[in-house]
Amino acid sequence: GRCMTRCTICDGPFDLDKEGGTAGDLGMIPVALCPTCQAGMFDMCEQMRLPIECPECGWFEGDDE
Repeated sequence: GRCMTRCTICDGPFDLDKEGGTAGDLGMIPVALCPTCQAGMFDMCEQMRLPIECPECGWFEGDDE
């Protein structure tokens, strides 16, 4: 396995094989995200994403009906 690594954001130790998370490069910067920080990063990106408007009905993606 990949063994234990430390999260780039919270500095907590985690096991990629047993707990999940991700590790790789952000451009030239090596990063590792524990499952909690990865979920937080995905949530932040989703909140920052511009809404997509339906050209037919004018509703935005994710609007309640």
